[in-house]
Amino acid sequence: MCVRVPPGGDPCSEARYLGLAAIILWVDEVSAEFASQAISLGVRGLLRRSLPIAMQARCLDRVAAGELWVEKTLSNKLLSTKRIA
Repeated sequence: MCVRVPPGGDPCSEARYLGLAAIILWVDEVSAEFASQAISLGVRGLLRRSLPIAMQARCLDRVAAGELWVEKTLSNKLLSTKRIA
């Protein structure tokens, strides 16, 4: 299910309201700060729109299997941010 959230809306609250089991944010750009906050709010996947279809499908498969999915470059940034904090 794809949920459109109005500008300024909270995608996590909207997804919880609809009773969705896993939240994947499909975004234009994502920073390590945004990703960290999204994951802490329950997001299970972060997916840039510019990724190839095969990577998008992989994200959906991983999240459906109960895993957390972020791009490798972003996961490296998240890990280095956590080490510093």
